[in-house]
Amino acid sequence: MKVWESFRQLLESLDLYYIYRGRRYYVLVSKEEVSVERIKIEKMGLTLSTLRPELRYGIEVSDVLVARRLDDLLRLYELYVLRTLTGVERVLELGRVLGYPHCCVRAFAEYNDPAEARHRFHQQLIKLGLDKGSPIELWAVYHTPCSVNCSRTLTLGRGYLRAVEEFSSKVYRRVVEGLSGVHLTWSVGRRYLDYEILDSDVSREFSILASRVLGRGAMVRAVFVKRPYMYVDQVSESLVVRLTPAIMGLR
Repeated sequence: MKVWESFRQLLESLDLYYIYRGRRYYVLVSKEEVSVERIKIEKMGLTLSTLRPELRYGIEVSDVLVARRLDDLLRLYELYVLRTLTGVERVLELGRVLGYPHCCVRAFAEYNDPAEARHRFHQQLIKLGLDKGSPIELWAVYHTPCSVNCSRTLTLGRGYLRAVEEFSSKVYRRVVEGLSGVHLTWSVGRRYLDYEILDSDVSREFSILASRVLGRGAMVRAVFVKRPYMYVDQVSESLVVRLTPAIMGLR
């Protein structure tokens, strides 16, 4: 549990409230005494006892809710875990609590399937030729932008990156390096292939094979595939976001 301990220490060093999933309960960790809220907290199915986090799919840190204010954290827990609202109302309120741009939240709420909103955004990238070289601010945010030119999203992304840089220049360099990789929109939004183009020669044998498959004039480059992963519409015990490690590495 080394990753979890480091993550927990980071949150507490920043004086943040957080909720995580234990084996039987969600656990609230606060930076101050919350006795006034104890009855409400217990009714919400939360415990203040320190428990080991539930290890899901071998991942140490997952389903962790974080906020600077206790009220915001409890509201997020109600929406995300207890699902006290549904449909468009839940989308709009979640967007507000998470601080996403209102224009993006409204646009996202127009779609019944979240993948459709992402699909539309990726179509914009492809149409403008930005699928292989877009501003890293668009990848620093978690929400789906309402457009590739959304000024609020770009400002928010810059703010996230600035916060990382202020925290650690080393971490910032790693984040920028990761976000600067080429984001190939493959199948337009359901799958991603992040890779870095290398200054290396490609064997003649492979070039001939690629030309035979792709046609003459195809550009063949050596790349290092960083993180290929697949989106799925629903997350369940048997259906998760899957990495495809066989594709990773020099290709």
